[in-house]
Amino acid sequence: MMMGLLSLVLAADPSAYPYVAEVQAPASGIVGLMLPPDVVGRWGDDLNRTLLYLSPSGESVAYTTVQSKDRLTRDNLDSFVRSQGGGTYGVSAFARPVDALILQVGRDALVWQVRVMSSGGGWTNAGIVWKMAGGSERMVVPVPAGEGPFVLKVTALDGSDTDIDDVMGIELAALTPPLTREFVEVSEPVLTEEGTAQYTVVLPGIRHVRGLHLQVKNDLYRRSLRAGGASTVVERVNVGGYSLEQNDLNGLDLRTDRFVVEVDTDRGDPLDITGVDVYSTAAMLLARNPGSGQLYVGGLEPQDAFDLEFARNALLLAGLVPASMTPPAVNPAWVPPPTREGIDEGFQVADRLPQRWERDLIGDPGWVRVAVDASVLGRAAWDLQDLRVVDSQDRLVPYLLRPGQQVGEPEDLVFTRKEVGNITELRAPVVQGTPIRNVELTTDRLVFQRQVELVRDRGATVEAIRAVTWEGTERGRRLSLRLDQDIGAELMIRIYNGENPPIPIEKIRISRPEREILVRIPEGGAKVVYGARKVSPPEYDLALLSEQVLKMPVGTATLGPEQQRGKPAL
Repeated sequence: MMMGLLSLVLAADPSAYPYVAEVQAPASGIVGLMLPPDVVGRWGDDLNRTLLYLSPSGESVAYTTVQSKDRLTRDNLDSFVRSQGGGTYGVSAFARPVDALILQVGRDALVWQVRVMSSGGGWTNAGIVWKMAGGSERMVVPVPAGEGPFVLKVTALDGSDTDIDDVMGIELAALTPPLTREFVEVSEPVLTEEGTAQYTVVLPGIRHVRGLHLQVKNDLYRRSLRAGGASTVVERVNVGGYSLEQNDLNGLDLRTDRFVVEVDTDRGDPLDITGVDVYSTAAMLLARNPGSGQLYVGGLEPQDAFDLEFARNALLLAGLVPASMTPPAVNPAWVPPPTREGIDEGFQVADRLPQRWERDLIGDPGWVRVAVDASVLGRAAWDLQDLRVVDSQDRLVPYLLRPGQQVGEPEDLVFTRKEVGNITELRAPVVQGTPIRNVELTTDRLVFQRQVELVRDRGATVEAIRAVTWEGTERGRRLSLRLDQDIGAELMIRIYNGENPPIPIEKIRISRPEREILVRIPEGGAKVVYGARKVSPPEYDLALLSEQVLKMPVGTATLGPEQQRGKPAL
């Protein structure tokens, strides 16, 4: 039946696709083309509807896709496992390539070294599997890619009986294609008031994140890790001279270009994380006798399903011929959806805008993303509901506010110190009109307890903003306070020492919030205006296309210097 499927069909409109790439593929055989991770991240929900493969003659090539998020596992594989005694197990051949073997063992605690022999012969050290009495474990054995058969040799490293014959079963795990692995550096940790450290991971593009692995410098640790609604315990311990670590978080389902990893601290001391290995969904396009051509990406008008979609398993088992493609580039014939619908143009405003401040958008005409920094957030209304974009004629230009609030890189402040009786006063100048998310203090002491206040200097009086008890043996050497407000031109902190000597303060650090907007800069330029009272948030038709706009190719623009626009609004 598969051989009778058509490979060429009527072509869709290429101008509906924002990206295009050149494909080099043979004209015969079942072809497998790995898709870039950014394509999978943006449109992986329905890749079979958002790609257009055109032959040189302009005809549409039938295709289907397979994604690695569909993990192929078997729950009951006892029939595949044969105990050969002495901790040796044989695993029969499987119908699909296998990436890993997951041991199912009845013991509560163990430390085993595992070696694997594949069908090609020769032993390979697959590492160490272990289970701790506290509940953490690592029982995954990576194996050379293939269908098997495999032979496993298990050796105890914890002093237990070396005649290990209590493997209850082995689960075969295969991903076709395998997950994409990328190393990404993380931001400086931002300490939270709850005693955790938050690390921001900025990806090179949108990814469908399925898991991560921390790269940690610390020798020994055990901490709780949270990201994207999933959690686990990461640890590195030493057992019998062997270093055992569990730094993986699986079960994620994030489609994003940035996310936050939150890790518990050891009394204020964060883990020294050098980076994160991010595992994201990969996808392969399958086509029969396609030949070279052009692959258009990101169509917003779904195509009908090809018959090939129902023959994926047969295609995978047929033996694939590899193909390649150039990185997707912006399609010169593409027309953005808001432009197609006529909803990204400026329109006349009846009344004078009441906003007090303005900043030019510095960037080329077209769709751009703009970081809205803390200085705008400080003067604008809550959640930027008073922010507007206007063109050179003061006509409103629709924009989209990206969901969620980000946190900028931490800033170290220059501060002065003064002892007033038994009170330590710390003062640090800050940019007025910019809200502060967190304030962090660092000392080299550990055994102390002090009352700490964040205050606003009113001249003759001071106004307490936050007050907490800092106990070194409990909170550690770092104290973080959530602020989320503008405190004026100076940050003032009071530490009440009682009858104790003052504690040294080595560092004062703050972090500020950030937001982001997406907007089309018209030919005559544009600017953002903000700073008005009692202004309702805008309601643009553009919001109805938010999902498409967030996936569109956009440039980058910045904000120019701030200028006063008019008198305060009444």
